[in-house]
Amino acid sequence: MISAAPFDVGEYGYVEREFFASGEAHRYLKADGSVFGGGERQSAVPLVQGEIAGDYTTRVVVRQPSADIFNGTLVVEWTNVTTGQDGEFVFGESHDTLLTEGYAVAVVSAQKIGVDNLAATLPARYGDLEVEPEDCGAACPRDAMSWDIIAQVSKALRSAPSSPFAARGVEKMILTGQSQSAATTSAYYNLFHPSHQVFDGFVFWDGAVPLRTDISTPAVSLSSWTLNSGGPLAVTGNYTRRWEINGSAHGSAFVHEYMDAVFVRDGTQPNGQSFTDWHLGIGNCASRQVGTKVHVGQVIGAAIAAVDTWARGGQPAPASTFFQRNADGTLALDDRGFMIGGVQIADAAAPAWRYEHNTGGWTCPAAGAWAEYSAAELHEMYGSHAGYVAAVTEVTEAALAAGYILESDAEKTIAEAEESNVGATDSDDSQEIEVTVPGASAGEFVWSIDGSNSLVRLGDAVESGDHYEATGEMNPVRVTDTRAGSPQWSISASVSDFAAGSDSFSGKFLGWSPKLLESGTRVQSGAVVGSGFDGGAGLSVSSTLGFGQVGHDRASAVLGADLELKIPIEVGEGTYSATLTLTALS
Repeated sequence: MISAAPFDVGEYGYVEREFFASGEAHRYLKADGSVFGGGERQSAVPLVQGEIAGDYTTRVVVRQPSADIFNGTLVVEWTNVTTGQDGEFVFGESHDTLLTEGYAVAVVSAQKIGVDNLAATLPARYGDLEVEPEDCGAACPRDAMSWDIIAQVSKALRSAPSSPFAARGVEKMILTGQSQSAATTSAYYNLFHPSHQVFDGFVFWDGAVPLRTDISTPAVSLSSWTLNSGGPLAVTGNYTRRWEINGSAHGSAFVHEYMDAVFVRDGTQPNGQSFTDWHLGIGNCASRQVGTKVHVGQVIGAAIAAVDTWARGGQPAPASTFFQRNADGTLALDDRGFMIGGVQIADAAAPAWRYEHNTGGWTCPAAGAWAEYSAAELHEMYGSHAGYVAAVTEVTEAALAAGYILESDAEKTIAEAEESNVGATDSDDSQEIEVTVPGASAGEFVWSIDGSNSLVRLGDAVESGDHYEATGEMNPVRVTDTRAGSPQWSISASVSDFAAGSDSFSGKFLGWSPKLLESGTRVQSGAVVGSGFDGGAGLSVSSTLGFGQVGHDRASAVLGADLELKIPIEVGEGTYSATLTLTALS
């Protein structure tokens, strides 16, 4: 199959297959009755669905995770056909993030240029594909059926009995595209999504048209440094974001390597050209090291994850972030010549390679270029290898905390910095120092009542209208965790019924307000649980007293809680007691 990934997706727990999809597609009419073409970006809305234009058969490349790692979300990419063939630049750039995080990916061929290239390159396999069966001149502009094709095929992937996802289901579906297809998918968002309602979210990388602000479906638009010359800030709405990505290229050096392997293997370009050959042939670029070595794919993956979370009713995507502009609208630089503002990841803010402008034909400025720093330059920038690792770690942790990269990529970035020799020097006037650190001890996880496990006395209940009230404090609980890696832990508790001889009342009438009496970082108290007298089950069901997140301090924390008892006025006289049972999980 053409466009297979140039690596073994099985190493991620995925299978890669190709499917053909057929249907009858509509064209859409503008207010004047003319057909809305595939290359158009804006029009008066609403468009009117015309009569069925014709049959189509196209193809879909599916990367499907095993059931145990599938996160329930399908990312659909509309291919970019600028090179004269299908180009899946979003997947090429962000595949490591998407597959690591368990996203399913489907790449749909919706446009004539890409489908014709498939048929011409491998007619025995693709000769019957067609997405524009009727040539009626200006009355039927190019790719007028593409809007309906992408919607129909995506809907079928989600719900058709013949879908490869029929057995496990798709919970959410996100549409994405890059450059030419970012313009197309953003136009789809503005013009067709309000009526189609096929997708739960959108991510556009470079080239998106201005987005409507009256649509309540989340969308993130990404902008590369090489395609951003400053000017006014983009307008965003309550459900849209724009992230301008520092140092990033319209196609990084990494996606050039990916596409070079695919183009040459598949023979889809004249004379067996690679993607880089195409780039240089169009542009005659001043630098032949096209693309920057900034992993824009990490930010694309974070944008998809943010939209996914948002679409599921979780936190909205992180805020829009823009490059700093000078008074004349040009982009501001710091004293090192680096960009100021925007999404800052380590490749741009603590770089091991230069990112540079490129000149030549239109493809060259879009790609930018990369160049090497000398070892001496890197040593001067960071002082030592440890200085480089510290700089990468600081930038990466900040980007992670802000939500512009994911934890899996943050860990890889820091690990790669540690394994490199960036910042070190081999000059004669320096010495290398080495130390061997043994493996961390296993450590232990211990918890106990801090002090003594004395009886918790709530005193005499006080009558208050239709109920009695009593308050007190539970005995504190000390948790000590010295295990390597500082894994997650939690302490929870539930209470039995209160009894006095043969009389009793439900433990649900006891509630609490957990608190931290002593704590390091990344330890939190549990949520307040009210008395069941006001509704709910109170502490009759297990409730969290406190927990330590992954990466917490390897030290002690002391947890406590204020107790509140509210019982009905009908409860008989007596001294009642109950047992609070604590449970630790890790």
